Amino acid sequence: MSSEDKLSRVHPVLAAKVRKLLELAAAEGHQLSIVQGLRTFAEQDALYRQRPRVTKAKGGQSMHNYGLAVDLAFVVNGKVSWDDKLYPDIGRWGAAAGLEWGGTWRTFKDLPHVQLKGLPSWSALLPIYQKGGLPAVWQKYQG
Repeated sequence: MSSEDKLSRVHPVLAAKVRKLLELAAAEGHQLSIVQGLRTFAEQDALYRQRPRVTKAKGGQSMHNYGLAVDLAFVVNGKVSWDDKLYPDIGRWGAAAGLEWGGTWRTFKDLPHVQLKGLPSWSALLPIYQKGGLPAVWQKYQG
């Protein structure tokens, strides 16, 4: 699935802000790929069970489950690069686009991750989702 296909499945405000981030990166000569967008609860649980651990979040406990976050990767010489030294730029571009960057979190750093600002905890999102699905979550949180 292409980056644009992944963006078509997340909150429209998030998609617009991520497109801005991608434009800022491109203006500085960097190519980014969206490696994760919306994840189902089942997909989240499968990642949670992977070893070595890929995520600390079970299904329903990630902003990805609500279409409110994406993970980005640098593309260097045609291949995805996970070189941590590259990722602070995502924070800078994300801030300029109005996004929260996982690299600023206190408890753990998630360098590829950006999400809408001002989101509540997953525990506040879950009952909204259970009652009305993604449309209810997206209506309540406009970013």
